[in-house]
Amino acid sequence: VLEVGALFGNHENFVKHSYDSYVKTDLLFPKVESINKDKKIISKYQDATSLKDFADNSVDRLISTCLIVHLNNTESALEEWKRVVKPEGYLSIWVQLEPSLFLRIVQKLISSRKDTKFYKTNFDEHVTYYTRVNYYINNIFKDCIIKKRYFPFRFLSWNFNGTCLYTIKKTSK
Repeated sequence: VLEVGALFGNHENFVKHSYDSYVKTDLLFPKVESINKDKKIISKYQDATSLKDFADNSVDRLISTCLIVHLNNTESALEEWKRVVKPEGYLSIWVQLEPSLFLRIVQKLISSRKDTKFYKTNFDEHVTYYTRVNYYINNIFKDCIIKKRYFPFRFLSWNFNGTCLYTIKKTSK
């Protein structure tokens, strides 16, 4: 399992399937690799848009949570992620639904009240938006099986939700 943009490294606790190793990567990690042998977890400094330490078709599963909206070059990042995942492997990509109506209301009612600099920080860090990410996922993974689930209201449009989880199964092509 490869997690890109792991930052605090909280996600491995939610992975229920077995794995030989779980590699957490982030640009904010120290450049010295750390290994937790008991849990088979490796933390390493790595750019999610250039996974040069990973060979083609070398990863069973790639996980990205709240990262893609932070990346300037969405298309090349997704192509890189597809490159490293094995045929029949999976990608789990969590996307914040910027600028959905639901998210804007929640931000207005909760987040922006607590932090007067909220919008500046949000706009500086979230450099892309959902419809763009959705376009690139559907285009780059058109030969794969793509499942998309919205949260918190699964059956409503993206505009009435806060996040979307893409589960992509890479085909054997």
